[in-house]
Amino acid sequence: LEELKQERAQYYSQDGWFQCEYPQSEIGTVAYFSMEYGLGEALPIYAGGLGILAGDLLKSASDLNLPLVGVGLLYQQGYFRQMIDAQGAQQAFYPYNEPASLPIRPALDKQGNRLTIVVELPARDLFLRVWEVQVGRVSLYLLDSNDLMNSPVDQAITSELYGGAYEMRLLQEIVLGIGGWRMLEALEIIPEICHLN
Repeated sequence: LEELKQERAQYYSQDGWFQCEYPQSEIGTVAYFSMEYGLGEALPIYAGGLGILAGDLLKSASDLNLPLVGVGLLYQQGYFRQMIDAQGAQQAFYPYNEPASLPIRPALDKQGNRLTIVVELPARDLFLRVWEVQVGRVSLYLLDSNDLMNSPVDQAITSELYGGAYEMRLLQEIVLGIGGWRMLEALEIIPEICHLN
């Protein structure tokens, strides 16, 4: 454990490629928005290629020490898992992502309070919880609608990755885009560049 601790301290003490190659750069924060992030099996909020790409991008940004922050969604069930039944047919099941068992922590505002973002939808407000994942030097913020202040229908917006019909997908994109931007404002993160994956 001591060796791992020293290795970690050495990793964080290095300037990184970006600071070495561009010491005079005045580039601000880059905000990277993606519907999924494949960081590892401990955080199952990805389906495949797009998520793996987004996860690798965050890991590379950490290694290079780029000023990047990730924005995504925390799915209660994530993407379905496959099982073959006794008749040889594929069955889909959705394991539940319990936040307490995931490598995440509640995001806090500048006063140290649990951060909640509100997005106005037709005839109602949508309350979004915010979670933080540390990916080396890079922070990934995840929004989820599974808040008791929301109706059961709205709680399900962040239930499944790419689940539901067109309206559900649109609501997920509203949560990611509008909710994600409001979250960055609440955290006083002012991105100079936004990348929408």
